[in-house]
Amino acid sequence: MTFSALICGTIPSSNKFNKRPGKVTRIIQHHWASVNNSGRAALANPNTKKSVTYLVLDNGDILGQVPEEYRPWTSGGPSADNPSITIECQNSTAAPEWRVSDAAIASIARLVADIGARHGFGPITTSNYRGHREFAATACPGPYLYGALQGIRDTANGSVLAVPVAHVVPPAVVTATGQRALPFPLPAGWYFGPKSGPRESVSGWYSYRDSLRAWQTQMKSRGWGISVDGLYGPNTREVAILFQKEKGLQVDGAIGPETWGAAWTAPIT
Repeated sequence: MTFSALICGTIPSSNKFNKRPGKVTRIIQHHWASVNNSGRAALANPNTKKSVTYLVLDNGDILGQVPEEYRPWTSGGPSADNPSITIECQNSTAAPEWRVSDAAIASIARLVADIGARHGFGPITTSNYRGHREFAATACPGPYLYGALQGIRDTANGSVLAVPVAHVVPPAVVTATGQRALPFPLPAGWYFGPKSGPRESVSGWYSYRDSLRAWQTQMKSRGWGISVDGLYGPNTREVAILFQKEKGLQVDGAIGPETWGAAWTAPIT
């Protein structure tokens, strides 16, 4: 039973799937046209004839339903779903735009990159990552998400799959006068950031997000204008580069052991 290691849970499949007759060669993107949990509820309902490989929620969480070895019932029929992994996404606003949150889009990009790497897609293209409307008379995945597909392809091809640490790194204690050292440093070769060095296997979405959020929180407490969201996005990369320049570290935007540790050992400004 194969799911991406990026998932943080599953929902019941209720045997709503078929044997996949061949290889996985593409991903089809969907949305469930709702800002609430109705899409998730419909997929989990054993009496509805619909299922999906992955669900992405508004907060960025990824859930699995049908293991990748099997064909889900998502895109209208076997010809579309047989070679496809399908992704449903919750919306953050209603019609007509049906927007999708930045956290959800970031998670989709990571998931697409992970699926593509494991199934040997090569570059993510308009052939192997597509919208539901390309297979049926539907507006799915909505104007906002469909317009974001190329950006998701570009992000996935840039491998912003940040490397999760195997264990949650507990943040140091913040005091009024300074910081305690980290309980232990990040192991050599591990980092948060673009693919620019050794890459370990993804081992836990929550451990990754919590650990990166701890670094962002530490930087914010020192007056850096950084978003505390547990995501390695453009803002975090920019702050990492500026911080590395200020501290005389290697300037690559990746948050490795030195950049991580400097956030705790540098004096409060």
